[in-house]
Formats: sequence, structure tokens, C-alpha cells
Amino acid sequence: GGPRSTLRGALPVRDAGGRLLAVVSVELGTDWLHRVAARVRLPEHTSFIVVDHEGAVFARHPPLEAGSDSVVVMPHGTPTEWMQRVRGGDGHPHIVAFAPLSGRLGAADYVGVSIDQHAAVAEATGAFGRNLSLLLLLRLLVSGLAWFGVQRAVIRRVDALLEATDRLH
Repeated sequence: GGPRSTLRGALPVRDAGGRLLAVVSVELGTDWLHRVAARVRLPEHTSFIVVDHEGAVFARHPPLEAGSDSVVVMPHGTPTEWMQRVRGGDGHPHIVAFAPLSGRLGAADYVGVSIDQHAAVAEATGAFGRNLSLLLLLRLLVSGLAWFGVQRAVIRRVDALLEATDRLH
């Protein structure tokens, strides 16, 4: 049931003189792509998509929900790689990086990796908070050690000298 996504390709077959003899074409269902993607463990809040040269999404993992937007706005010209911000089906902003699926320029298909911007920033913010807490704890530890070191090395000796001078008077 229902429409099926496919990858299509065609190549000319020519003789030594360059005359066209035939065209070999292939149409491959993307069901295999979804099965492979389901086995790959993507980080949480991450997905990948495959789009054609016009920006139509024909494969995505995890799959799009029914009624979700399935078109990517392509940049002008023939891009090799690009990034863009989009609003995901969950309503959150996502950062998506695209690269050509094939090694050639022109009407290529592209693969993109998307991460929820809030999730990415939340992880970085959490790491920053933990690191800042550790730095503050380290500062307190170093300050305490410095205070005890100054007490032991300097203040006690100065006190001993003052006591000795007081006895001389």
C-alpha cells in the first residue's frame, strides 16, 4: 500500500565511435535504506535524510510523520556541501548539513544529517556547567591549600620571630 520512494539512475551505453547503443536504467526501492538506517545507532535527536537535486525528501530515518513537510529548500547554483536551519516536525529548530551522495557535480542526490539545535545546545550547556563547577571546586581547593601553606611557611615563622624580639626587650 501507498506510494513508494525509489532511487533512479540511467547511463548511456556507447560504441567506440560514440554512437548510442542503449540506455541502462535502474530503479531501486528505498526500503533497504530504511532497514539499514534502523540498524545504525544515530545519536539521540539526530536523523538523516536523502534528497534529490530538486530538494524532495525521498528517504529519512527516523521516517517522517504523516503530513510532515518533505521538501528541502535548495541553495542557488550547484552546491557541493551546505548547512541550513529548518524547523523540524517536532517544532524545534534543527541544523542540517548536506553533502552530495554521488561524487559528481550536477543533478546529484544529497545526504543530510540533522540534529535538534536545542538538544545540541543543551548538551554543550550541561558540559559547560559541569566544567565551571569543577573549576570553582578546584579554585576553592587551591585557595585553601595556599592559605594553609602561607600559614605554615610564613605566618608561623613571622610569629616566632616576633616572639623572639619580644623576649629580647
